[in-house]
Amino acid sequence: MNIVFKNTTKYTKEELNKFMKFHTNKYIWKYIGMATVLTVYFLILIIYNIAYKNWVAAIGSVLITIVICLYYRNVYVSKKQENNKKQMEQEFTFLFYEKYMEICSRQTRSRVKYSKFYKIYETNTDFYLYYNKEYSLLLSKSGFTKGTPEEFTNFIKKKTLFKYKLEEKIHN
Repeated sequence: MNIVFKNTTKYTKEELNKFMKFHTNKYIWKYIGMATVLTVYFLILIIYNIAYKNWVAAIGSVLITIVICLYYRNVYVSKKQENNKKQMEQEFTFLFYEKYMEICSRQTRSRVKYSKFYKIYETNTDFYLYYNKEYSLLLSKSGFTKGTPEEFTNFIKKKTLFKYKLEEKIHN
Protein backbone atom coordinates (compact mmCIF):
# COMPACT_ATOMS: atom_id res chain seq x y z
CA MET A 1 0.00 0.00 0.00
CA ASN A 2 1.05 3.56 -0.64
CA ILE A 3 1.85 5.93 2.20
CA VAL A 4 -0.61 8.85 2.10
CA PHE A 5 0.99 10.87 4.94
CA LYS A 6 4.21 10.59 6.87
CA ASN A 7 4.95 12.45 10.11
CA THR A 8 7.97 12.25 12.38
CA THR A 9 7.59 13.75 15.83
CA LYS A 10 10.13 13.79 18.64
CA TYR A 11 8.50 13.57 22.07
CA THR A 12 10.50 16.21 23.92
CA LYS A 13 9.85 17.41 27.44
CA GLU A 14 8.29 20.58 25.99
CA GLU A 15 5.97 18.62 23.68
CA LEU A 16 4.82 16.33 26.49
CA ASN A 17 4.27 19.29 28.85
CA LYS A 18 2.26 21.06 26.15
CA PHE A 19 0.15 17.93 25.72
CA MET A 20 -0.36 17.51 29.49
CA LYS A 21 -1.56 21.13 29.70
CA PHE A 22 -3.97 20.53 26.81
CA HIS A 23 -5.20 17.24 28.28
CA THR A 24 -5.72 18.70 31.74
CA ASN A 25 -7.65 21.67 30.33
CA LYS A 26 -9.73 19.39 28.12
CA TYR A 27 -10.74 16.96 30.88
CA ILE A 28 -10.70 19.27 33.93
CA TRP A 29 -14.47 18.96 34.44
CA LYS A 30 -14.18 15.18 34.67
CA TYR A 31 -11.65 15.54 37.50
CA ILE A 32 -13.65 18.29 39.23
CA GLY A 33 -16.83 16.20 38.96
CA MET A 34 -15.19 13.11 40.47
CA ALA A 35 -13.68 15.15 43.31
CA THR A 36 -17.01 16.88 44.00
CA VAL A 37 -18.98 13.64 44.15
CA LEU A 38 -16.43 12.02 46.47
CA THR A 39 -16.27 15.11 48.69
CA VAL A 40 -20.06 15.34 49.02
CA TYR A 41 -20.32 11.62 49.76
CA PHE A 42 -17.71 11.70 52.49
CA LEU A 43 -19.08 14.95 53.98
CA ILE A 44 -22.52 13.34 54.28
CA LEU A 45 -20.93 10.28 55.86
CA ILE A 46 -18.95 12.41 58.34
CA ILE A 47 -21.95 14.65 59.24
CA TYR A 48 -24.15 11.59 59.72
CA ASN A 49 -21.65 10.02 62.09
CA ILE A 50 -21.15 13.26 64.03
CA ALA A 51 -24.93 13.77 64.34
CA TYR A 52 -25.29 10.32 65.89
CA LYS A 53 -22.18 10.88 68.04
CA ASN A 54 -20.38 8.00 66.42
CA TRP A 55 -16.95 9.62 66.78
CA VAL A 56 -14.93 6.57 65.82
CA ALA A 57 -16.80 6.22 62.53
CA ALA A 58 -16.55 9.99 61.89
CA ILE A 59 -12.78 10.03 62.43
CA GLY A 60 -12.48 6.79 60.43
CA SER A 61 -14.43 8.39 57.55
CA VAL A 62 -12.09 11.40 57.55
CA LEU A 63 -9.02 9.17 57.52
CA ILE A 64 -10.42 6.92 54.79
CA THR A 65 -11.21 10.01 52.70
CA ILE A 66 -7.66 11.32 53.06
CA VAL A 67 -6.11 7.92 52.27
CA ILE A 68 -8.27 7.40 49.17
CA CYS A 69 -7.54 10.89 47.83
CA LEU A 70 -3.80 10.58 48.40
CA TYR A 71 -3.68 7.07 46.94
CA TYR A 72 -5.65 8.01 43.81
CA ARG A 73 -3.57 11.14 43.24
CA ASN A 74 -0.26 9.28 43.69
CA VAL A 75 -1.29 6.39 41.43
CA TYR A 76 -2.53 8.77 38.73
CA VAL A 77 0.55 11.03 38.87
CA SER A 78 2.95 8.06 38.99
CA LYS A 79 1.25 6.44 35.99
CA LYS A 80 1.47 9.66 33.95
CA GLN A 81 5.11 10.30 34.94
CA GLU A 82 6.12 6.72 34.13
CA ASN A 83 4.41 6.87 30.75
CA ASN A 84 6.08 10.22 29.97
CA LYS A 85 9.53 8.91 31.03
CA LYS A 86 9.17 5.98 28.62
CA GLN A 87 8.37 8.30 25.74
CA MET A 88 10.70 11.16 26.63
CA GLU A 89 13.11 12.09 23.84
CA GLN A 90 11.86 9.25 21.63
CA GLU A 91 11.18 9.87 17.99
CA PHE A 92 8.08 8.36 16.46
CA THR A 93 7.24 8.04 12.79
CA PHE A 94 3.58 7.89 11.86
CA LEU A 95 2.73 6.36 8.49
CA PHE A 96 -0.82 6.89 7.28
CA TYR A 97 -2.34 4.56 4.71
CA GLU A 98 -5.88 4.48 3.35
CA LYS A 99 -7.22 1.93 5.84
CA TYR A 100 -4.88 2.20 8.84
CA MET A 101 -1.84 3.91 10.28
CA GLU A 102 1.46 2.57 11.56
CA ILE A 103 3.40 3.89 14.54
CA CYS A 104 7.12 3.26 14.36
CA SER A 105 9.82 3.81 16.98
CA ARG A 106 13.23 2.28 17.49
CA GLN A 107 11.78 -0.60 19.50
CA THR A 108 8.29 -1.15 18.12
CA ARG A 109 6.02 -0.97 15.15
CA SER A 110 2.26 -1.16 15.54
CA ARG A 111 -0.78 -0.80 13.33
CA VAL A 112 -3.99 1.03 14.25
CA LYS A 113 -7.26 1.24 12.32
CA TYR A 114 -8.79 4.71 12.21
CA SER A 115 -12.01 3.42 13.74
CA LYS A 116 -10.12 2.66 16.97
CA PHE A 117 -9.57 6.33 17.79
CA TYR A 118 -11.68 7.92 20.51
CA LYS A 119 -11.15 11.59 19.52
CA ILE A 120 -8.89 13.63 17.29
CA TYR A 121 -7.97 17.16 18.39
CA GLU A 122 -6.20 19.72 16.25
CA THR A 123 -4.49 22.72 17.82
CA ASN A 124 -2.41 25.47 16.25
CA THR A 125 0.74 23.35 16.37
CA ASP A 126 -0.27 19.72 16.89
CA PHE A 127 -2.70 16.87 16.33
CA TYR A 128 -3.65 14.71 19.33
CA LEU A 129 -5.01 11.31 18.33
CA TYR A 130 -6.67 9.80 21.40
CA TYR A 131 -7.07 6.02 21.76
CA ASN A 132 -9.18 6.64 24.86
CA LYS A 133 -9.63 9.44 27.41
CA GLU A 134 -6.14 8.92 28.84
CA TYR A 135 -3.77 7.83 26.06
CA SER A 136 -2.94 9.88 23.00
CA LEU A 137 -0.51 10.10 20.11
CA LEU A 138 1.13 13.49 19.55
CA LEU A 139 1.80 14.62 16.00
CA SER A 140 3.59 17.89 15.44
CA LYS A 141 2.32 19.82 12.44
CA SER A 142 5.92 20.66 11.59
CA GLY A 143 6.77 16.93 11.39
CA PHE A 144 5.02 16.15 8.10
CA THR A 145 7.49 14.90 5.49
CA LYS A 146 4.78 13.64 3.16
CA GLY A 147 1.62 15.69 2.84
CA THR A 148 0.68 18.87 4.65
CA PRO A 149 -1.18 19.51 7.91
CA GLU A 150 -4.10 20.99 5.93
CA GLU A 151 -4.36 17.90 3.73
CA PHE A 152 -4.03 15.69 6.80
CA THR A 153 -6.93 17.53 8.48
CA ASN A 154 -9.23 16.70 5.55
CA PHE A 155 -7.98 13.10 5.46
CA ILE A 156 -8.39 12.39 9.18
CA LYS A 157 -11.84 14.04 9.27
CA LYS A 158 -13.04 11.58 6.63
CA LYS A 159 -11.42 8.58 8.35
CA THR A 160 -12.70 9.32 11.87
CA LEU A 161 -16.08 10.91 11.02
CA PHE A 162 -17.46 12.74 14.07
CA LYS A 163 -14.39 12.24 16.26
CA TYR A 164 -12.44 15.23 14.91
CA LYS A 165 -12.39 18.50 16.90
CA LEU A 166 -10.65 21.76 16.02
CA GLU A 167 -9.40 23.59 19.11
CA GLU A 168 -9.01 27.13 17.82
CA LYS A 169 -8.84 28.67 21.31
CA ILE A 170 -5.76 26.68 22.26
CA HIS A 171 -2.54 28.59 21.78
CA ASN A 172 0.35 26.18 22.25
